[in-house]
Amino acid sequence: MISFQTWLPQILGYARFLADSAAVHRAWIAGDSSETSVSGFDELYEQIFDDLDSNTFLGDLPSYMPSEDAAQDLIRRFLSQIESMDAARAANGNMATAGDLLRSFEWGRLVEAARALSALDQNRLMACAARSAQLDRQ
Repeated sequence: MISFQTWLPQILGYARFLADSAAVHRAWIAGDSSETSVSGFDELYEQIFDDLDSNTFLGDLPSYMPSEDAAQDLIRRFLSQIESMDAARAANGNMATAGDLLRSFEWGRLVEAARALSALDQNRLMACAARSAQLDRQ
């Protein structure tokens, strides 16, 4: 399993990517893979929940970030919106293409969560991750 210090910057990077509508459009509509390996929503979901094992970290956020309740809430909201988007896609045939997905109400909610998470002080969060790494080594 990866460390929290590795996991957190990845999650913050995905949030910044999703918050940037132009970058998402270039990657998912225009097929430009020069900026990201996330070629579509399925790949995003796989990277976040399979490769990064985010559900494991979600349960441990209070121990990794004990004084960062707002950040914990925003991380949970962001990941929850990705899961909600996945469920909506499975239930709704109207989101078959990337263009359909990006125009959906659910996508708007995910982008809002991504922007809120991206607005946090990234340096403070990374310092928090570094502290957790020091605790892991003790």
